[in-house]
Amino acid sequence: YTKYGGGLVAACARAGTHYCDLAGEVPWVRRMIDAHEKTAEDSGAILIPCSGFDSIPSDLGVLYLQLESQSIFGRPAQRVHFLLKKADGGVSGGTVSSMLEIASEAQSSARTRQLLRDPYSLNPKGTTGDDKTDSLGFGRDELSGEWVAPFLMAAINTRVVRRSAALLSELYGPQFRYAEYVTTGSGATAAMKAAAVSAAMASLFVGAALPPTRALLAKALPKPGDGPDDKARTNGCFVIDLVGLTDAGESITVRVTGDRDPGYGATSRMLGETAYLLSQRKMTKHIAPGFRTPATAGGRHLIDALQERGGMSFVTRAHSPAG
Repeated sequence: YTKYGGGLVAACARAGTHYCDLAGEVPWVRRMIDAHEKTAEDSGAILIPCSGFDSIPSDLGVLYLQLESQSIFGRPAQRVHFLLKKADGGVSGGTVSSMLEIASEAQSSARTRQLLRDPYSLNPKGTTGDDKTDSLGFGRDELSGEWVAPFLMAAINTRVVRRSAALLSELYGPQFRYAEYVTTGSGATAAMKAAAVSAAMASLFVGAALPPTRALLAKALPKPGDGPDDKARTNGCFVIDLVGLTDAGESITVRVTGDRDPGYGATSRMLGETAYLLSQRKMTKHIAPGFRTPATAGGRHLIDALQERGGMSFVTRAHSPAG
């Protein structure tokens, strides 16, 4: 997107043409918002970056949890943790290319480095919160009790969810905090697995940051256009638990699942349903123009569509009162 995506966004913003994509490049998305938000608002264009595995399960999953929390407890979850339980599928060459492009840009741009560190880098101007920069460490998650390690897509997903929280502040509450992790369970070997995942992630980020090792990674990892075969796309799946805690100590867990490979099979359905939503005038007339998130544009309607046709499910697994 950094190399090739800006012209299309600019054209859609000028023409009043609705747009969705599956970008995961935080600095690029921020630049697009800064450059084209006012133009899109004036033209009526609805622009929804991040409409695939990054970041629909996260963004719509948290929205669903907050709607459930409000219904059950009468208040939002003040803290929500995303726990990736399972993700079967292939590695996307396009995702690898985006990651390496961001690393290259960060090497020469202080502004890019600042955006990557800022947990609220995609928020509307003037809004912020108490979340800190994503950690590369591992530990026991305080909401679920499971051992957790960093999740690669957290860098984009958390920023999208926080933007939704700012735009839907009455539903999410003013003190909303959010984090994403991979969970390795709670058994005897879970801590060692979490440590191994954390070490691998740290090595990947360090390798991508240094030009010599970044060049080696570019040769060794999948190229743009490479991805899982049809069997892997069809047989893939993902399972995510979202654990929420209200300020009164009540807890709620929502499970989000998809029945295809996350990066291709499931993502194509998410993007298709988002595009279909944008094609329906009776729906778009209720959406404010400008840069939206899946939660602030599609909302419950998109959740229902993905459950009916997109192979996804959003289910409240458990909830308990304070104490």
